[in-house]
Amino acid sequence: MPIFWRIDNLFSRGNILILVREIVERVRLIAREVGSTKLAKISGVQRYTIQRFIAGNNITVEKFLLIYEALEKLGYSFRKEVIEYEPVILGERVDVVVKPVYGRIGAGDGVNVEDIVGQVPVPVDFGRPKYLYFKVRGNSMSPAIMDGAVVGIDTEDKVVENGKIYVLSLKDEGNVVKKVYRNGKHLILESMNSSFPPVIKRGDEVWVVGRVRLVINQI
Repeated sequence: MPIFWRIDNLFSRGNILILVREIVERVRLIAREVGSTKLAKISGVQRYTIQRFIAGNNITVEKFLLIYEALEKLGYSFRKEVIEYEPVILGERVDVVVKPVYGRIGAGDGVNVEDIVGQVPVPVDFGRPKYLYFKVRGNSMSPAIMDGAVVGIDTEDKVVENGKIYVLSLKDEGNVVKKVYRNGKHLILESMNSSFPPVIKRGDEVWVVGRVRLVINQI
């Protein structure tokens, strides 16, 4: 089954698709220490629901967020670089639309019917025309973005923000998915897999297709 991994605004209410497994487990552990009675008073979540969560059961994202926010009020902090961790679904239904997946995206966001390699269901928020979907080849961005994963690209977000993940079109090389850093007139393309060294390119050798906003790995 596909898992939807929202890169940004992971904890913004109403936009939750996926939470990070490590964070969920940390919240569960600390909730156990704080106790269900105290958390119920602060969060407004029923004590029984909190007890179920502490015991290892899934709860809705809305209830999880209330618990999460209550623990933050108590001084606990959970925020991490979310791309580095395994995601987990907490049992909330997500409406989807089907979008084409491309094996190649040219400079200027050029896409052709012959480059379609499949289809993928995506949350409706990611079905707008500005999003393109690209199939990743190779393990340079693993474990977060695996070989064969599909990434959702915001083609309106092309201005490089250091350390964020973009799909790029390289002159004479095709598409790559990398963390990008700007250094003067050059771009440093960094993999998440340490086996792949950083690559430095002149700005005129790189076309930024857009920023990765969604990762769909297959499990």
